[in-house]
Amino acid sequence: MKLFAALLGTETNTFSSVPTGFNAWQDSCLVHRNESAAGAMDVPGMLAASADRRGWQVSRGLLAFALPGGITPRCVYESLRDELIADLEHALPVDAVMLSLHGAMVADGYDDCEGDLLACIRTVVGPKIPIGVLLDLHCHLSAAMLAHSTILVGYKEYPHVDISERWLELFEIVADTAESRTRPAMSVFDCRMLGFYHTTREPMRSFVDEMQRLEQRPEILNVWLAHGFPLGDVPATGVKVVVVTDDDRARGDEIAEQMGRRFFEIRAEAVSRPDTIRACLDKASKAAQGPITIADTADNSGAGASSDSTFFLSEMMARKIENAAIAAIWDPVVVSICKDAGVGANLRLRIGGKVDSISGDPVDVSATVIAIADDVKQVLGGIPLYIG
Repeated sequence: MKLFAALLGTETNTFSSVPTGFNAWQDSCLVHRNESAAGAMDVPGMLAASADRRGWQVSRGLLAFALPGGITPRCVYESLRDELIADLEHALPVDAVMLSLHGAMVADGYDDCEGDLLACIRTVVGPKIPIGVLLDLHCHLSAAMLAHSTILVGYKEYPHVDISERWLELFEIVADTAESRTRPAMSVFDCRMLGFYHTTREPMRSFVDEMQRLEQRPEILNVWLAHGFPLGDVPATGVKVVVVTDDDRARGDEIAEQMGRRFFEIRAEAVSRPDTIRACLDKASKAAQGPITIADTADNSGAGASSDSTFFLSEMMARKIENAAIAAIWDPVVVSICKDAGVGANLRLRIGGKVDSISGDPVDVSATVIAIADDVKQVLGGIPLYIG
């Protein structure tokens, strides 16, 4: 049997002033069907062993991923979408489709890129071919995504350390569906909530554990929590419980509502409540031992912000804090100057505060270039997510 698999995803902060243009995709991951995927986010390639074991052939399509950022220009999204559809048409006939998307991609004229893409794919393959989709839990679970897919599986963990595990799990369900071993039925309960919920601490840890215990029941294929993405201002945003049963929607609806209401009950303890900059630095300065890590969640690239805010840096300098580091501040001009000057150069630089009025003021510093690195990537959950 034959599976078509592809990747198209980014997480859109609709409040960001920096568009996720073509260069953003090129700099992260953009591999066309006939190009080598070595060193890229070859999510389809992760299926090789499982596909061989089941006697399946995998046809790989477009691999496109961009770091979280602002809205994608319409022409860029439509170009990527149309290329992926053309790859699918080239692979026909297929017995199933698997896509690694994100779920919170927004483009000019498209509040729901994933729903639009899935509608196009369903038109190509028809109503009977199973379509399985892997989603980031920070997704906007839309009616169109549910209507045009057979099964949606999301990450369970935040931070996302279970990406490869969920992808392989999805393949088994999709393959079983194509082989008429199961009939997925999706149930969704809207919790009417919005926030960030880290699964490494209670009560979220126990909630995730309960979802996995439910999956041990023979009639339940998958359970996950779509956290939503609060920095995406679209109609479908918000927390939703997803339960996938083997052809038992009534039972799935019941479990989804039970889990959803349970999550609503623990909302006050589950949500992450960040401190102010000053409170964070006060705590760090009083710590008995280090190192101490403080994350600026509002302006890191993982939230799609411009990442050039200077508020932390300014406060650290005002307090004359020593033996400390700050990263990362997105400033391509300063990076270019430092690379041109070389390691060891002593420079006067104006850092950050350039992209938006909410970035803060630029900070003037005397700096020494101590290292330069190219082709750096970060691996998370078995996937090289950030490539530069």
